Amino acid sequence: MGMTAGGAALWPVLLLAQCLHAFTFAAHHAVCIALLSHHFPGSLRGRGQALYTVLAYGVPGVLGGLAGGVLTSHLGLASVFWAGLACAALATLCAWKVWRHLHGPQHPVR
Repeated sequence: MGMTAGGAALWPVLLLAQCLHAFTFAAHHAVCIALLSHHFPGSLRGRGQALYTVLAYGVPGVLGGLAGGVLTSHLGLASVFWAGLACAALATLCAWKVWRHLHGPQHPVR
């Protein structure tokens, strides 16, 4: 598979995207493990990690793969990326609402 002239200019963007993905995934995973340690103390920690693994990677991986296949076969491969964009926007909105709930004017900043 060769690189076209237009595609060769994309590698810096792809490199930046992969670096950002590495940093954000590391931050996300570290926070999740810290939350697990807080909410599943001692001998329950293994159960918490198993639950996290199934709910964060197992189920979404299977459902995402199936949904991606359906989207690709009906609407083309680009639709999977648009669906990913919509999910990311929704997740950003949810995170912002949670932050506002925790740090809004009625709550002191911790």
